Amino acid sequence: MPAELDLQRLPIVVAVTGHRHLRPGDEPVLAQAVDDIFAELQRAYPSTPLLLLTPLAQGADQLAAEVAQRRSIPYRVPIPMPLPCYREDFTAPEHLARFEELLRAADGPPYAMPFFQSNTETNLGDESRRAHQYALVAAHLARSAHIMIALWDGLPSQRVGGTAQAVRFRVLGVPRQYGRASIVDAAESGPVYQVYAARRNDTPLDHPVGYRSLRMRRSATADAVDVPRSLAEQFAQIAEFPAQTPDPFAPVYERIETFNADCARVERPPRDPRESAARSLMRVSESVATVYQRKFVTALRVIFFATGAGVLSYLTYADVVPHAYPVVILYLTASAIALATYIAARRGRWQDRALDYRALEIGLQVQEAWDAAGLNRSVADYYIRRQHSELDWIRDAIRTVHTVDRQRVVDDTRAVATVREFVLGQYAYFAGTDADPRIAAYAGGTHFAGRAAREHRKAHLHHRLNTIALRVSFGFSIVLVAYGIVAWFAPAAIAGLPEEEHWHGDMMFAIGSTAAAAALFHEYPARRAHTQQARRYELMAEMYRRALDALDGSEQRSPWRAPEDGPPLSPIETARACILELGHESLSENGDWLLMHRERPIQLISVH
Repeated sequence: MPAELDLQRLPIVVAVTGHRHLRPGDEPVLAQAVDDIFAELQRAYPSTPLLLLTPLAQGADQLAAEVAQRRSIPYRVPIPMPLPCYREDFTAPEHLARFEELLRAADGPPYAMPFFQSNTETNLGDESRRAHQYALVAAHLARSAHIMIALWDGLPSQRVGGTAQAVRFRVLGVPRQYGRASIVDAAESGPVYQVYAARRNDTPLDHPVGYRSLRMRRSATADAVDVPRSLAEQFAQIAEFPAQTPDPFAPVYERIETFNADCARVERPPRDPRESAARSLMRVSESVATVYQRKFVTALRVIFFATGAGVLSYLTYADVVPHAYPVVILYLTASAIALATYIAARRGRWQDRALDYRALEIGLQVQEAWDAAGLNRSVADYYIRRQHSELDWIRDAIRTVHTVDRQRVVDDTRAVATVREFVLGQYAYFAGTDADPRIAAYAGGTHFAGRAAREHRKAHLHHRLNTIALRVSFGFSIVLVAYGIVAWFAPAAIAGLPEEEHWHGDMMFAIGSTAAAAALFHEYPARRAHTQQARRYELMAEMYRRALDALDGSEQRSPWRAPEDGPPLSPIETARACILELGHESLSENGDWLLMHRERPIQLISVH
């Protein structure tokens, strides 16, 4: 039975490339080396499944798929061209039979690369055109995988679409002509595990079969095609790193492992087998993000309340009940609670986890909307580009999910309905049911406030509490000053009042405690950024309103439209234009939101 990918966990994606014609007798040793790599990854990341990408070409590709089968590792099959054309490359009947058998055991049908430039299905008989299709699949493997396994002799080659080019794409970055998304972004690179493999007619290698890790040197230039230099110079940038050298890519795998371990500790929503990988993982990431958001907010509140209790106990000891040592114990206890909560939140990275998992959820939400509209775009090419390295695991996760969902068939009518439902849902989320009759109809009688209104309400509440506390503190200060003036100029007027020393201590306690409360009511909403978020949500609500107007045809019905303006967009064109723009705006807004909150890490509170 074919191994199936668990769509509620993030996999580490391993791609394979290598020679087609391996030397006879080497396959068992090569298979053992590939198996060792899989075993090493499974030991290092026990909560994380592996997913193999293999085009199932004869030789190295098929060997890796058979090793994956024995380890119950699912594999997907990207192919360079439509399946009937690809089958023509298997000249020997036994190789074609092996391909068909492995294809049936794959986790999903094969998916073909788009045609390169002027290539068509009819002109792929030309070897040079066919080679560029293989280069496209090599670029796809290089960009989609976390790790590449290359069964390769290590020799540079000018051959387009060959193993050497695939390794170069992975280590030095994919050039623009083969799908690099951005000119201004750094090229994405990653490690290659090279398994020494000789070609069929080669003499034995001087070194034993095994594997080593290849990575890009820091001085390497990203775009190997645009830079005019020899292959020898390009491959001189590839270095073998000793085992004790820290792996710069390990943090990505560790974040994926942490996410999967967190998923295992929370109750995951049941998965509908009909839903896409993006939607399935989006709901899981939402659940895990909610858990850590609650832990972070609880920790923040505990720190604020403990700080307030510490301030009150200190003022009590200083101004009301001097030398009352139980009050000192209360102060120390409150301070210890605040410190212990802060340490637990920082060590557990509760805030970072909540932010990262929420960012993953939003990215998957946009990817699901784009896929449902039939847009063949990866969110990973546009998302959180200013936070490279630290949040690379999120982009890698979204790219993986997009790869898994590539086989989706989109119906135009259903796509328009899906986009409208997405826009309505987001409009309702930001604006609430009172903002628009269409939202009220969408909610089916359920009443709720939008996020913008809720954030405004929270900001207003804390502002009012801060204002009240400041005014009360100021009022106590005026009373104390008035008492001092009367005591100085007309002491007879206050005869019979409580002892001045005791009364003065009570007043100082009232002034200090209300001032501290005002400081806490100011600091807490600043840490939560209620005001800034309310403004962002209002802008997002307005943007979704305009998108809903466009989807509902208000632009087409406008009396201002003139014949020379041309025909209006069709419903599917409008839907795709809207969801593309909304997706970009959502990704940009969420990236700014993520950066804003990362600049406000959880801290101990000072009320001075």
